[in-house]
Amino acid sequence: MSARRRDEWDDWDDDDEVVTKKAKPAPRGESRLTTRRILIGLAVVAVAALVVGNMLTRERMQLTEVPPLLVGTWTCVDPEHSDLWVEFRPEWVTFGTGGTGRNKCRVLGVNEDQMGEARRFTVLYSDMARTRHLTELLVDASGDSLRFTDRPNLHYARYR
Repeated sequence: MSARRRDEWDDWDDDDEVVTKKAKPAPRGESRLTTRRILIGLAVVAVAALVVGNMLTRERMQLTEVPPLLVGTWTCVDPEHSDLWVEFRPEWVTFGTGGTGRNKCRVLGVNEDQMGEARRFTVLYSDMARTRHLTELLVDASGDSLRFTDRPNLHYARYR
């Protein structure tokens, strides 16, 4: 900052002396709130929120592999959908989407519950784009019939 000094005996003249004042440095203490500290604080809060959110929304799975009851190939017995199939392996599930199409996905976890005479399986899997999916299916007491709960009209039988 600059200011002109005015002597008492004259008016403001162009040839007056210019005095430059040095600005005081900002206090350097722990109470100083800087942009950098604000951004670091926001980043810490965002990371903590992501970790907590992930922990709260994560499905707790009982098993990490597909149980032996599901392992194998299952084909749709409906004549209109005879080209649909699903194959379970201990760490993978492959969905036959008709014709020669198929989607192979990694199994992340499996829950197994008794539901009347049938067993209900909840399978958490990840596709090639690493998108997580959750599907539920029912296997009858004999272990030879499978139905997905989102498409109960389609019946799958174990391929022999």
